[in-house]
Amino acid sequence: MKNILLLALFSQISLASYISIQGTPKITVDGQSGSITGSIELVNKGDELAQAVFPEVSFLDFKLVSEGKNLTPNKGHTWDLKGTFSSERAGFFPLKLIYHYQDGNSYPFSSANLMKIPVKKTGTEDLSALQVGALVTKAKIISMGNEFKGEVVVKNLSDEATSIKLDFVVPREISVQSDSSEMSIKGKSEETLVFSGKNLNALVGSNYIIHALVDYEQNGFNNFSSANAIYKVGEEEKFGIGHSKFWYWVIGGFLILFLIGIQFLRKK
Repeated sequence: MKNILLLALFSQISLASYISIQGTPKITVDGQSGSITGSIELVNKGDELAQAVFPEVSFLDFKLVSEGKNLTPNKGHTWDLKGTFSSERAGFFPLKLIYHYQDGNSYPFSSANLMKIPVKKTGTEDLSALQVGALVTKAKIISMGNEFKGEVVVKNLSDEATSIKLDFVVPREISVQSDSSEMSIKGKSEETLVFSGKNLNALVGSNYIIHALVDYEQNGFNNFSSANAIYKVGEEEKFGIGHSKFWYWVIGGFLILFLIGIQFLRKK
């Protein structure tokens, strides 16, 4: 019997298929000319065909949405990128990457990623001091469900007040927004910013990484701090036959009736 159970278990595992898209971005930014060039290679590391695979790139005012390609297992494709951007000051800026694909049922999936890109307007700026940022950011999800809430805690390590702008990088299956996206944080203090989100078309049980970005100015340069939070997609809270609490009440009701029946029979 144990051998049969083990064989059945391994058979199910061997039949399971998956898609894993891994990216290798190679990007060069020239702050003096405002040009961005490079390439992004996406490889399907899974054992199932990935359809309509493409990268979506955002850097300041540069946007790129590429043509989708089908990738068989262990196969990849490289997309070239070339364009221009504009920036009022030098510093570090986030390059936002979203990898898109579809499974065999044409169900869409995506994953969000970040890169820290230095921009030098004159070519001689020393950005090394920005590696130790003036802000520290933490993020977490505080309530799960089809709709959810989260917190971004921003700590100002400097002595001076710092103006911040909060932004998010998320996959297309979910949406995130915050009512307090811009504010000033006093020196040597911290603030907690609450955000809310909603599942648009993600599968229940899936995990998605939410990137919180806090943009600010440091010593005349641009800088940003980031933090990640993991959102596990849950079902909407509905009290019905499919809800676990519904069955708790049903079972509890039967137990109460059963105990009342026993007491009634004993009295007889």
